[in-house]
Amino acid sequence: MFAGVAIRRLWIGCVLLLSLVSVNAGASGLFKPGAYLSVKGQQHAMRVGSTRFTLPSAALAGGYWFEPGIALELELGTSLSEETRNGVDLEMDQLLSLGVRLEAPPTDELALYFVFSLNAAELSSRFTEIEPQSVGSSLQGYGVTFGATWQTALAGLVVDTGATHTRFESNLGINTLHIGLRYTLGVQR
Repeated sequence: MFAGVAIRRLWIGCVLLLSLVSVNAGASGLFKPGAYLSVKGQQHAMRVGSTRFTLPSAALAGGYWFEPGIALELELGTSLSEETRNGVDLEMDQLLSLGVRLEAPPTDELALYFVFSLNAAELSSRFTEIEPQSVGSSLQGYGVTFGATWQTALAGLVVDTGATHTRFESNLGINTLHIGLRYTLGVQR
């Protein structure tokens, strides 16, 4: 019941944001159709059973603005280290994400955005306290990101920060915070 209400509210918010993007698409010279690249530092938090894991990671992303404020984005990330808790070493070998980015026109160089994504993750775990053994997991799911960007003094370069919740089919949820830089190619002032 609660999940259904939350999903409906999320969709209503997205429709409102998309309306804002559509109405104000031509209002800003910062949104130009074209390719962009970004690099991010991320912190993932997940709970496996009763154990909470926190994994730092790095990600590279590329995307293309099809319309002002609307882009398709591909991201590839990997954890920078593993974490050991209760005799289990956990590492995120890979996180692949394909998403649609809806970004509102900036006001005073600040812009809010949503990204809706399909995700695939490769996790590896090693049990150290019992009989040492490794287990790999391939997971698929979806994610929702809410974030903000700030225009820097360099044309086309923005600081990008946000929070993501990813839900996988195994009922595993991963919450992620990120900060990074995004550069849109071909933007001139």
